[in-house]
This record gives sequence, C-alpha cells and structure tokens, in this order.
Amino acid sequence: MERIALFRRPWSPSPIGAGRRVLGRWRASSLRQIEAGLTEVKAGVGRLEDKADAQTSALLALREEIAREKGVNPEVLWPIFERRGEMRLGPDEMRRRAGEAVATILDHARQREAPSNDADTAAARDWLHAALERDALRQNRRKR
Repeated sequence: MERIALFRRPWSPSPIGAGRRVLGRWRASSLRQIEAGLTEVKAGVGRLEDKADAQTSALLALREEIAREKGVNPEVLWPIFERRGEMRLGPDEMRRRAGEAVATILDHARQREAPSNDADTAAARDWLHAALERDALRQNRRKR
C-alpha cells in the first residue's frame, strides 16, 4: 500500500527549493536593513527640521530687531495713507499711525458687503449660463 503525504515538508530537498530558502532569507535580511536605514533617515530629517525651525525663529527675531532700530520706510507706508486721504503726513507721523491704518484696512476687509438683489443675481446667472451653452454649441459645430 502506498503512503499519501497529507502535509508538505517545511523544506524541499530539490535545488530549486534551496535557492528559494536562500532568497527568502536574503530578502528578509535586506528588508530589515532597509527599515533600519529608514529609521536613521527619519531621525536625521527630524534633527534637520528642528535646526531649520531654530534658524528661522532666530532670523525672524533679527528682522524684528532691525525693524525696531531702523523703522519702516515711509515710501512703503505712503499708499496706505494715500488711500485713507492723509497725504500730508510726515515720515515720523506715518510710522506712528501705521498700526492704526493697518487695523482700519483689516477691519474694512473683514466687513461683508450687503447681499445684492437675489433676483438680479439669478437673472445674471441665467444669462451667463445661456451664453456659455451657446458658446459650447458653437465650439461643437466648428469641430465637426
């Protein structure tokens, strides 16, 4: 009576099976080395990001210090005060009022405009939609 193998052996005596085992071990070893290398790279990137953040904050502090010492160039402030209608201010007065002017501009920008007439908006939207459809039809006719 012949024996039937119900389970496969964990290893194969053939040379092909031996090669597969070697390749499997090599692949596992390579993956472990790659994972270790990635961990080192991630740690290095983290250190570089920390260093860059420190340098950025140092540069910002230096810029603020220079700005306090030298002040703001009045030519930069001129358009702000011209828009407010205060064109006869001297450079020192412009520097003193710059914060107030910027705050006024920001407040104005934050205010929402009153909604327009909804019927007019709907009519304009319908007109635009119809015009776009006409243009699309013309483009399709030209392609034929």
